[in-house]
Amino acid sequence: MVTLRPMTMEDLPLFRKWLASDHVRPWYEHPQAWIDEIEDKDGSFSWISHFIALENKSPIGFCQFYDCANSGETWDPFDPLDRTYSIDYLIGEKAALGKGYGKQMMNCLVEIIREQTDARRIVVCPEKDNHNSCGLLRACGFRLEGSGVYCMELD
Repeated sequence: MVTLRPMTMEDLPLFRKWLASDHVRPWYEHPQAWIDEIEDKDGSFSWISHFIALENKSPIGFCQFYDCANSGETWDPFDPLDRTYSIDYLIGEKAALGKGYGKQMMNCLVEIIREQTDARRIVVCPEKDNHNSCGLLRACGFRLEGSGVYCMELD
């Protein structure tokens, strides 16, 4: 069973390893930007909530959520972005792939967003070629809305 816990600075070496792994690297093109964000998670990026996914207390992945209004990003066709949140996620441990942990992680993250925010929707825009990610989103109840944005309405 997958659970989530807040990410700490002690997780940074493992996160670096995951970003460099063959199955993650194609989807996280600028790993240093992700590392910089984590290093400043209590400062400039305090508006992002970062988590480590655990399976039986062993770290297997990473996920995060944030209020889109704080990001400076545009999310067509969702305007205004009031109560719209976005997510990012990865399974870092190659041995954990294909075991349903991604869906469990996603369900945990959605539940945390429901509990901790006033979100009315969650949006995410995976790379179109990342068929595993797109399939995961559909399996978790997200719908594809124009221009590659997947959406889950929470209201």
